[in-house]
Amino acid sequence: MSKNIPIKNIFYLLIYAWDRYQEGKSINLEIEESPDLPNLLSNLLFKLMCRVIKKGLDKDYFEENEISSFVKGKILFNEVFKKNLIKQGKLSVQIDNLGHDTLINRYIKATLLKLKKNTKLEKNNKKNLSLILRFLENVKSANDFKQMEKSIKLNKNNSYYVFPLQVCKMINNITIPSKNVGEFIFKDFRDDELRMSEVFEKFVRNFYATEQKIFRVKKERIKIDAQGEQKFLDLMPSKETDVTLRSKDKTIVIDTKYYKEPLKEHYGKFKPKSDNINQVSDYLKNMEKLNYPDNKAEGILLYPVVSSQKKIERTSGMYQGHRLTLYSLNLNQDWKKIHKDLLNLVDLN
Repeated sequence: MSKNIPIKNIFYLLIYAWDRYQEGKSINLEIEESPDLPNLLSNLLFKLMCRVIKKGLDKDYFEENEISSFVKGKILFNEVFKKNLIKQGKLSVQIDNLGHDTLINRYIKATLLKLKKNTKLEKNNKKNLSLILRFLENVKSANDFKQMEKSIKLNKNNSYYVFPLQVCKMINNITIPSKNVGEFIFKDFRDDELRMSEVFEKFVRNFYATEQKIFRVKKERIKIDAQGEQKFLDLMPSKETDVTLRSKDKTIVIDTKYYKEPLKEHYGKFKPKSDNINQVSDYLKNMEKLNYPDNKAEGILLYPVVSSQKKIERTSGMYQGHRLTLYSLNLNQDWKKIHKDLLNLVDLN
């Protein structure tokens, strides 16, 4: 279903999911001119790396050994005597050099090189990537992307790398080798239910955190209604909401679901899975012992769809003592309408 989601909407989904909406919308990407996801991400990474270069590439000190006629750094006496350097009037020294060959830059360079080998990348985008690679000439490249991702640590001095690193991770997660040796293609992550479920959940949560001030927004663990010894309680299932909106007089729990076919036919009628409804209801029932307004929390079951799918027009009612709303959000419509629909969903328009 998801190949019908416009590239522009995919871009907005991603920058909200990455919690980079303000920074993302400030970048002039000419999104409508991007024919597909590889070219969109390539253009985005190019623009982000231009900003990084302007601020200054990440750098660190590296130990290097060299033969020198001058005393500098740390003298390696064992090497001096072993190589009989004194007779030559030289010393073996270890010095600290400041350079750009850091793990962050290695990861980005490796991603750029992989991206250039994508078979669908337009010439202009390949040219732009080559321009960035010139600034990384003295940086080594590596191919162990997963290990590098685990090892990268950011600090206050290089925190501006967060956004480009998020883009790189997305690129590496959806890139696979092609039949031609040395070339790569993108698998369309929009058809990956697991990955898109994660993106859609984060998008909805960060959208509400960004676009309104009435509710506090979070993902939270719900204390289940269970009693017994700790050993027993430790074996009980944990419950965590996708999105919880909370104001002084209202609590809303939103459960997001992303399926290629969100509704199933049952005796001639298309309905959501009963497990989905029961899951939201279970959250609300376990909140009944909490203080107001949590004990009167409302639930929303939210599905993303495009025009070709069966969808649920917004409908609400009482289910097991709590107000429950079912709704299908059309991701194939203009972005301004998506924005409006999400605010309307929680009665903010």
